[in-house]
Amino acid sequence: MIPAGAALFAAAGLALHPALSADRRVWLVAALAALAVVSIACALVMHWPTPLAWGLVLLGAEYAAWLAMRGADIDTRAPLYAAGLLLTAELAFDGLERSVARSEAEVVARRGLQLAALAIGAVAIGAVILGAATIPVSGSVVLTVLGVGAATLALALIVRLAR
Repeated sequence: MIPAGAALFAAAGLALHPALSADRRVWLVAALAALAVVSIACALVMHWPTPLAWGLVLLGAEYAAWLAMRGADIDTRAPLYAAGLLLTAELAFDGLERSVARSEAEVVARRGLQLAALAIGAVAIGAVILGAATIPVSGSVVLTVLGVGAATLALALIVRLAR
């Protein structure tokens, strides 16, 4: 029950930022936010993963729509949003899988540490990718090699975290 509640709280937090800070087409961003949170809430209440997946997609679509309407080049908070979205998904799916039996404290603590490491890793990977994206394309061969190396390292870390 706690992971599901935390997931819903996190989803609402992720949905609120773009919805409240949109300058244009506020109705579109707000509608995507509302649909996302309602979809995730329904999924958690009904213990059905399909609306959960759609809710997560809608959260991403809301953020993408907000970014597109904002018109800025790069959002430096993107790694934090990505980590929040990943954490929301992990908590929500944990909430769907929970049984009525109580978990041992050691298992709960280990899972909490895993989620914290996953979120920190997501922020780190996002920051590396964001940093690589800010390197000018007209840079030297050395910078290009560094960018490719950073992208390769990011993918390797994603694969490692997925296991």
